[in-house]
Amino acid sequence: MQHPALGVLIGYAVPMIPTAFVNLAAGDTHLTPRAQGLACFGGSTIVAFIYAFAGDLLILKQDWKSLLILLIVAVVIGLTEYGIRMRRSDKARQKVEQFDALN
Repeated sequence: MQHPALGVLIGYAVPMIPTAFVNLAAGDTHLTPRAQGLACFGGSTIVAFIYAFAGDLLILKQDWKSLLILLIVAVVIGLTEYGIRMRRSDKARQKVEQFDALN
């Protein structure tokens, strides 16, 4: 997997995937405990938001489409920010490796 933290985040965000399998996959990836915790928190937050607001809006028959659009926009922005941070850290790591190779 090219971006294991993103895979773990998606694994926690999709309710149909059993958490035990996601935990096993997260253990096999070589993520730091911080990255693993952030992926778990991010994925669980997405699902919690959907359960908390979407179910109530459906029951009350309010305009849930606008909430869904806002949720999708928030997820896309979050994943984009996460991808940008991963690229920055990869570039920084490559620069350090190149510097170490020269010395």
